[in-house]
Amino acid sequence: IVNQPVTTDEVIHKSTVEVDELYKLEAFMPSKNTNVIAYVLVIHGGAWRSGGRHDFSHTHAQWAKKGIAVFAAEYGLAP
Repeated sequence: IVNQPVTTDEVIHKSTVEVDELYKLEAFMPSKNTNVIAYVLVIHGGAWRSGGRHDFSHTHAQWAKKGIAVFAAEYGLAP
């Protein structure tokens, strides 16, 4: 587990859980002063050929600023 909190405005990009280089889960959490109103698991699209958890990082951070805890999954793509 890589757990290096980074504070950006009202969002705490809390941690990345890494099983191996193909499988990761990244968490975007609201600040400690914000109540969590929802939890969302994001699995990127791309038909198993493209994409990644970082594709919508800006959106995930915006959701966290609004009180939504976001967990973005990374998975292995087809060869």
